[in-house]
Amino acid sequence: MERLLNKSRKALVLALTDPLEFGHRLRLFLNETIQRRFPRKPESAKSGKIRRNGVVFRIDLALDPVMESMYFRTYQSDLVALMERILRPGDSFIDVGANVGYVSAIALSLVGRKGQVHAFEPVPQYADRLRHVQQDNPRYNLQVNPVALSDQPGIATICVTNLPNIGWNTMVPQFMGRSTVQAEVDVSVTTLDRYLTTTTVPNLRLIKIDTEGYEFPVLKGLQTTLSSCDPLPALVVEIAPAAYPNLGMSLAELAIFMRNLGYQSWDMAIAHPVEITELTQTTDVVFLSRAFISTYEPQ
Repeated sequence: MERLLNKSRKALVLALTDPLEFGHRLRLFLNETIQRRFPRKPESAKSGKIRRNGVVFRIDLALDPVMESMYFRTYQSDLVALMERILRPGDSFIDVGANVGYVSAIALSLVGRKGQVHAFEPVPQYADRLRHVQQDNPRYNLQVNPVALSDQPGIATICVTNLPNIGWNTMVPQFMGRSTVQAEVDVSVTTLDRYLTTTTVPNLRLIKIDTEGYEFPVLKGLQTTLSSCDPLPALVVEIAPAAYPNLGMSLAELAIFMRNLGYQSWDMAIAHPVEITELTQTTDVVFLSRAFISTYEPQ
């Protein structure tokens, strides 16, 4: 009983002092609990491939148990549903924080062979996984960029976790608990503005940004493009409020920044507006232009 109380106290302290780290550990605990109670290991999922509209994606459960949800197509289902509603054949999609490439593969299946997907992933082992997606789908246009994005080009350090969580890697200083840092990797950094001035990206329809708290610098590095873009692309951004003090930024600044660009913020179902300044936990937010909203028909 005393041991259980000690664990509960430690969990409470972690939740109060480092809510993002607490969330990641809670996710791992829940995944392990579900797998113990409801074991289901598809034979083909341990090391195989899944297909969606002709696009191939490799499954490797040894990498992260979360890949099982990719196999069963339940991984980030709200994001996938949003992509299905917005992306059309021939569109372009930008995937910032592409990780192992599951979302990029989904995008390829939606934009088709005449569309484009531009994926950014600075962690070397995950950029290699992205190249597998590229190699397995040679008739599709997937551009793999093994670099990080920010508001200034240069070199930066990204912390890679030692937890069995492939998505928990961040460039936010002192954001990841020291006990969970496996490696600190120096990576090349560019801006989306710079990339888009040297790369032809027609029919840019949707940009996904999932950078574990580093989303505002990425958006600042896209400001010039968005200021002159017509129509404005839709954005889906993971916002991590706990990271902003470490960056010397605020949610109020982010809200003003996006509003000045002509965006309104919505939930993932595009059913309810989201007040950015009221966010207290990591949340996926959809940013749409006023013109998009005026013509959008809810599903």
